[in-house]
Amino acid sequence: MKYVLVTGGVVSGLGKGVTASSIGLLLQACGLRVTSIKIDPYLNTDAGTMSPFEHGEVFVLDDGGEVDLDLGNYERFLDSTLTHVHKAAWDLLKGADGILVPGGFGDRGVQGKILATKYARENQVPFLGICLGMQLAVVEFARSILGYKDANSTEFEPETSSPCVIFMPEGSTTHMGGTMRLGSRRTHFQVPDCKTAKLYGNAKYVDERHRHRYEVNPDMIPEIENAGLSFVGKDGTGRRMEIVELQNHPYFVGVQFHPEFKSRPGKPSALFLGLIAAASGCLEAVLQGGKMNKVLINGMANGTAMGKFYQNGNVYSNGNGLHH
Repeated sequence: MKYVLVTGGVVSGLGKGVTASSIGLLLQACGLRVTSIKIDPYLNTDAGTMSPFEHGEVFVLDDGGEVDLDLGNYERFLDSTLTHVHKAAWDLLKGADGILVPGGFGDRGVQGKILATKYARENQVPFLGICLGMQLAVVEFARSILGYKDANSTEFEPETSSPCVIFMPEGSTTHMGGTMRLGSRRTHFQVPDCKTAKLYGNAKYVDERHRHRYEVNPDMIPEIENAGLSFVGKDGTGRRMEIVELQNHPYFVGVQFHPEFKSRPGKPSALFLGLIAAASGCLEAVLQGGKMNKVLINGMANGTAMGKFYQNGNVYSNGNGLHH
């Protein structure tokens, strides 16, 4: 698979869409199979609600998606029918060694994230879901495995009959920012030998930073866990889900917190280390302390200083999240 990237900043009307469509048409004429992907700079904003002074003409797809006119050019030039969650994304996933679904707010891109999560789960592709990414992993599991076709987060569908993700009781529905659950919170491991605990150096708990106002519905936990999705990390009350792992999968991890906030170039987060190791086919070596590149350990685990040392070339997680 080859890619042709057409870019031009965030200025509308330069001809990026027409140029990309024209190149695609020429490639089609040469007998190549061509599809188009639009990477939009309008974060969490619906193209259909933007002013013409901010954005060019809107285009409507078969599935009801209101999108940038570039997708209209793609359809017209390539004589194709696109969807809001375009099949090209699925083709891209087929070549992925690992998938990371990040956090976010609003429903923009949610269906694509759910499709990516489903692909990772069904095809044994290493997966890490962060914040919203974890929540959507639960939603996808409830839809596909438990059979709740309308399973959703109340953030996106307030009246859903299967609310897998709900608004936190202490949050505010009218104020953003500081009303969220913010800052360092402690997560207690419920399963000592789970992959995540091993990556964190067999810790009993970790302290990681949070930024969210929705959480997994605790009332649905027993049914979800009975079906094979385990909540291996919880807060001190035991009712707030922090870490999820899928049984019988090489690496399918979701976390409510944001490990990137404490990750460092020389001390990467244990969870990113796990994702890369799984994508590289060497996760078991990492979990068992097998020989790979030397990784520096520096920090505190369970209140005990770990110091700085190399262990005979063995690989260990760096303990990010355990630092005080």
